[in-house]
Amino acid sequence: MTVGDLDHVYYWTRDMDAAVAFYRDVVGLEPVRRDGDAWAQFDSGPVQFALHGTDDEAAAPSGTVVFRVEDHVHGRTGPAFDHAPRTSDQLAERPVAD
Repeated sequence: MTVGDLDHVYYWTRDMDAAVAFYRDVVGLEPVRRDGDAWAQFDSGPVQFALHGTDDEAAAPSGTVVFRVEDHVHGRTGPAFDHAPRTSDQLAERPVAD
């Protein structure tokens, strides 16, 4: 698998309206797509920025970084694919390659 450029970054939010208002009115990003409380995407240059809605009260505010992959095999499993996403602290303790 060849990892390419950064494609997009999204943050989880439990309050889509407030988050959209913040990134639009305070940060100055122009919204380009909104799917209710599920997804909002902004014009942020070559790397897309988005918000992903959740109703999960236990979900900690966090972000997800997505890279472009040219030769990804759909459904592939292996050391880098068979676990839930990890925080940077968890990665420091046990890298993905383990």
